[in-house]
Amino acid sequence: MATILTKKKDSSGIPATADLTNSTGGAELAINTADKRLYTKNSSNVIVEVGVNPATLDISGAVSAGSTFGITGNTSAKGTFSVIGAVSAGSTLGVTGNASVTGTLLVTDEFTFATASTTGTLDVLSNASVGGTLLVTGGASDSDGSLRDVPQSRTVNNSANLATTDLGNFVLAISAGVTMTIPTSTFDSGDILSIIARGASAQISAAIGGMIVAGNASPTAVATIADNGVASLIFTSAAGCFVTGNVS
Repeated sequence: MATILTKKKDSSGIPATADLTNSTGGAELAINTADKRLYTKNSSNVIVEVGVNPATLDISGAVSAGSTFGITGNTSAKGTFSVIGAVSAGSTLGVTGNASVTGTLLVTDEFTFATASTTGTLDVLSNASVGGTLLVTGGASDSDGSLRDVPQSRTVNNSANLATTDLGNFVLAISAGVTMTIPTSTFDSGDILSIIARGASAQISAAIGGMIVAGNASPTAVATIADNGVASLIFTSAAGCFVTGNVS
């Protein structure tokens, strides 16, 4: 086995071929302290890098880490990204193949992948872009809770305005005479929420002017939810919505 002799290089860049030796008496290893990289010379008299600390790491094959895998820059894996322990990426982690994580995947910026399977925690603090299939064997949740549930945003016993915090949730009205008002300039196309009138009827008052009870020919300013009835609101614009359910 050849002896490894170290040489320090304080400036950036790759060492010149003449800077390193590779002989039976000893192979030299250049330590680039400016870039935090390691270089040596192979048997073909070519300088090769044996350690990296790049801003971007592009991997054409598979990545497999049995413990913690930490990335401070960008990583792009074109093959399979397989980690048994934890993955921590400070920037963008892009996988065009498959990503399988049995531990915790924490990405503080963006995570882009074709197919991902995680039995642990997939924690993305910015954006996640899925080009293929996202398979989660546990539960999937957002700030409201499980995505398989319709959470209750609040309980009301007095008249009140509907709010964006009610979106994707249901409001439970528990007193007679409750009026839930749709305020102007609050909702937008695609917004959905529900109202449940438990024990007594409730009303929906539209300040937007474009509320239509499904099946009716024209808008109405007030819609009544029947006793123990359920009404769902689907907005088509900031000024229009359709109401379905036990309403008249």
